Amino acid sequence: MIRSLFHFSFLLMGAYAQGATYLVEGGTTFALNALVQRAQPTDTVRVRGKLSGPTIVVDRSLVLIGEEAEIVGDRSGSVIEVNASKVIIQGFRISGTGRSSIEDHAGIKVTNGTDVHILNNTFDSCFFGVLINGCRSAWVKGNVLRGNSNEEVQEGNAIHIWKGDGVRIDSNLCLGHRDGIYLEFVGNSLIRGNQVRGNARYGLHF
Repeated sequence: MIRSLFHFSFLLMGAYAQGATYLVEGGTTFALNALVQRAQPTDTVRVRGKLSGPTIVVDRSLVLIGEEAEIVGDRSGSVIEVNASKVIIQGFRISGTGRSSIEDHAGIKVTNGTDVHILNNTFDSCFFGVLINGCRSAWVKGNVLRGNSNEEVQEGNAIHIWKGDGVRIDSNLCLGHRDGIYLEFVGNSLIRGNQVRGNARYGLHF
């Protein structure tokens, strides 16, 4: 199953990544943000080592590939925000979200995109792990999402989908959040093969 996942994700990369390839090696998220702003749609950005700093904003079609890469946010907001379609984010260790009773900060936050794929990432102690709002054809697969508390007032949900259509949530491990997988106003979607344990409320909430 792991082999087929990687094989299919490479097929997706081939379909989306028709442009140039860039490499970022460690440092701050400022460098990655600057590169994203220079990149053309369908370019690929490979990241190695540890990056830290403010939110990374992806506002165009890109492939982001982590190669033993870690991104640590500055605890003021989301770590990665996606406001685009045809985006792949794969292979990162992500931590350092903000925490708020009025703002939904996440390891990866996606808003109003189509065909966004979040594959094989690890989320450590993020407020929300993956938060998808108003998206079609999103795919969340093979991720590990670990919260740090069983107190629902201190944690968001591991995977949170709001107003989605055609979403696939497949083979993720969700631990120690408020809810494992939360769906609201979601249709024509598939949830299968996930492991959800040790959360404060529900494994699957819809």
